[in-house]
Amino acid sequence: MISASDKEHLVVGYKQVLKALKNKTCSKLFIALDCSPNIRDSLSAEASGIETVTVDTMHELGSMCGIDVSSSCAAVIRL
Repeated sequence: MISASDKEHLVVGYKQVLKALKNKTCSKLFIALDCSPNIRDSLSAEASGIETVTVDTMHELGSMCGIDVSSSCAAVIRL
């Protein structure tokens, strides 16, 4: 679901994703459905107009991002 070209411009984790959203550098957002509702709500509030993709679990999202740990969210940033 995350293409190779997207992986080159990927940030992973709540703090990095929130920063990208606030700086308006995010082009696509990935959110795990089993993450904390607080995280999901705060990211959704900042993600107006940005393509948002939901992933079933944090473990699955971490694997998609190529990391060995779970992740609540990830974002593709535009340069």
